[in-house]
Amino acid sequence: MRKYVLLLILAWSIGLAATAQSYKNRPCYMFGLAASFNDSTIYVTDIQHLDGAWLYNHEMFLFGRDQYAYQLRDALKVLGFANPTVSIFFSKKKKEIEKKYLKMKKRYSKNGAYNIKYLSTQDFLFSAQKPDDVLVNAKDDKPEKK
Repeated sequence: MRKYVLLLILAWSIGLAATAQSYKNRPCYMFGLAASFNDSTIYVTDIQHLDGAWLYNHEMFLFGRDQYAYQLRDALKVLGFANPTVSIFFSKKKKEIEKKYLKMKKRYSKNGAYNIKYLSTQDFLFSAQKPDDVLVNAKDDKPEKK
């Protein structure tokens, strides 16, 4: 019986933590990487500065990350790159994103096994994704400390 009560309390607390997210409009840097399991071609975008990015959960997560991936995927499909698997990388600090960018570039250019194609900002540009007004205006319902 104690196990069930503890599990119930744990599930309840996880549910509260998940709903207590505050969304903040912050500038960030991001780039995308697309690969295919059928091809050795890798597409990498330039590092882009995005003013209208929305971060949540102590600014650790990017809202609409899947939508950014869909933007890049759709742009690559127009270029003829079928069935890409897209990854989005972001950071609030330019140095951190540059470090991630160089790490990915080094990983895929190591043995010359991949054909890396770069997409400049003239070829592709991310557009900001905004959460619903209900999420943005929601306030955290934390009990006041005594």
